[in-house]
Parts: sequence; structure tokens; C-alpha cells
Amino acid sequence: MSGWLPFAGDMQCQSPSQSLQDVISTRCGEQIQATDEEVKTMLSTLVLLLHGTDDAWVDIELGRQAYAGLAKLGMHAIFKEYTGADNDGHWVK
Repeated sequence: MSGWLPFAGDMQCQSPSQSLQDVISTRCGEQIQATDEEVKTMLSTLVLLLHGTDDAWVDIELGRQAYAGLAKLGMHAIFKEYTGADNDGHWVK
């Protein structure tokens, strides 16, 4: 489980007036239409991010950025850091 979100940096640069729908449609390169209820459902979905502090493959800072971006969008996100995982800190069993 990696907490890496490839477009976390884009979410950090969004203006306060941008909505979740604006961010998604800009990133996907197409206009995505969602009802207010669908956006409300997306924003209320709990997201659990787990990331190893000693992950040799994906830097933990990327997980922290992903969490910050999701939180900025107003999503209910939880970020947990762990140590001592197998495979250079990259896998949890």
C-alpha cells in the first residue's frame, strides 16, 4: 500500500474556489459532470493512506503530499506512517 498520489502537487496548487469536479476534469483532460450528490458522496468517502517511513521505493514525502492534497479537497483522509515493513519498507503483510 503506497500513499503516493501522482497528481498531489496539482491539488496543492489549486485555488480555494476550485471544486473537486474542477480538479478531476482538469487532470483527466475532459469535462466530467457530476451531480451535487455525487460530489458529496466522493467527499464523504473515507480514505486510508498507509506509508512506510523506511520505504526505499516510494518516498514517504509523496504520501504526505497525497494526504495534504486530499484534505485540501475536503475529503475525509487518514494518514498513518509505519516502520519495519518487509521488502525495504515497501510491503505490509
